[in-house]
Amino acid sequence: FVDLVYANVLARTPDGPATLQRRHDIRRHVLAYQPTHAVIEFGPEIAADPNHRSVARFEADITRLVDRLLEEGIDPILSTGVRLGERQAQSQGLLDEYNAVLRRLAVSRGCRLADVDAHFRSLDTYKMSLVAPNGAVPTFTGSREMATVLLTGR
Repeated sequence: FVDLVYANVLARTPDGPATLQRRHDIRRHVLAYQPTHAVIEFGPEIAADPNHRSVARFEADITRLVDRLLEEGIDPILSTGVRLGERQAQSQGLLDEYNAVLRRLAVSRGCRLADVDAHFRSLDTYKMSLVAPNGAVPTFTGSREMATVLLTGR
């Protein structure tokens, strides 16, 4: 597996938010490892960025990456982003739209979907502490739940 969450295929550009870099960067940071699968989860940090990208731009970028991975014979596993914390709550609607893009893309490309967002929401009734108070990272329990969803994604 290659986890693309924080891989170097994302970078800041002078004109705004993170963007997928050139083809040679994907070769160096992903293909060089000869992965069979790649987990893709980009939503929360992009949605919460003050210079966030539009839903259309997010969809185009993620689609381009998924298609490139499929072209290389790598099985993408699309992972939805978990609910944002209080500090980023104003960006939750955008993250929900990004998650909808990931769900649609998983269906249209026949990719596995690890719907971490839906799983975390299903656990709300148990009042489990899944995300750190700053809303930026999962707790140990949250990480365990994320791993479960990633391993069982269909």
